[in-house]
Amino acid sequence: MSDGTQLTIKYCKELNKPFLVIDPAKDSHELIREFLDNHTPMILNIAGNRESKSKGIASKTAAIIQAVLSRTNDQE
Repeated sequence: MSDGTQLTIKYCKELNKPFLVIDPAKDSHELIREFLDNHTPMILNIAGNRESKSKGIASKTAAIIQAVLSRTNDQE
């Protein structure tokens, strides 16, 4: 867990905001959908390593978000 992730978690806890940490290498779609269903956030902050630290993370993250949101919309 990077320093930035730890700092984000710290601020979420201080501000009493819900947070979810996932491993982008694992299938977390259902876990993310459950989180969104339980918290229905007005604003969603997605944080993590930058591309220069984790090659391919930007496209992987975009694919996960697209899959989760399109599946959520399909169920409505």
